[in-house]
Amino acid sequence: MAIRIDLSVEHTHRLPLVEIIVIVTATLAASLLRSRFWTWERLGGVRCRVVAGVSAIVGLCVSMLPATTATTRIPGDVPTNWVLANALTLAATVSIIAVVMSPLLGGGLVLLAYFVHGIVYNMEPLVRDYLPLVGYPGPDGHWVLAVALATVAVACHVATWGSTRWAHRRDHNEG
Repeated sequence: MAIRIDLSVEHTHRLPLVEIIVIVTATLAASLLRSRFWTWERLGGVRCRVVAGVSAIVGLCVSMLPATTATTRIPGDVPTNWVLANALTLAATVSIIAVVMSPLLGGGLVLLAYFVHGIVYNMEPLVRDYLPLVGYPGPDGHWVLAVALATVAVACHVATWGSTRWAHRRDHNEG
């Protein structure tokens, strides 16, 4: 199942629903797995950094479950590599923004960017090779970008104990 974008005369672009489900799952995972006792955990040192990194990895893996399940439903002659690369790119982007701002804002921004990406992909064929996500049915995904974003997401969680001061203040209406 997909959302059809048909603004261009020559080409119809489909946004697979599984990628939207990945964004929602990544948002929920970032909300549920983020640090709760932030002010105490900042005093915890290396152990709390490891927990933040592991929770980021778990959040990315959980976010990949809908895409992994969806690859079993794709017809045999259509490649599935692009679905997993797109899912990892989307989940890692949500995770990075969730650390800096908040999980809901991260999910909302990525969802908005996802629809803008679909419109640009449909309207301008010359930029398709430079966009971060591969369109349906793409032969290959941008795995280098996906793995790089996932690495940055885990590094952000480790460096900030899962949340920046600004994100913590935003969540608690402290300014």
